[in-house]
Amino acid sequence: MTMILMGLLLLSVGTVTRSIPYTPLLIVGTALIGVGIALMNVLLPTILKEKFPNKVGRMTSVYSTAMCIFAAAASGISNPIATGPIAIGLL
Repeated sequence: MTMILMGLLLLSVGTVTRSIPYTPLLIVGTALIGVGIALMNVLLPTILKEKFPNKVGRMTSVYSTAMCIFAAAASGISNPIATGPIAIGLL
């Protein structure tokens, strides 16, 4: 569980670092986010197996589906957010 928190911390620090308008920090923030995602992608299925030993298939399916839904939602929302309030009304 400690490593999951470390992954979340890396994601948070990377996101804040990327928000600073300085190109080298954009690269550092992206690297931190990548390491955080890599940690959690390895550890979350293991935690699912530990917490739900009799429902591994179902819980892995829920985990994978949630990742896909949120990735699709993020890609669908990013352009309207980037282009302003007029595009949000069209969504």
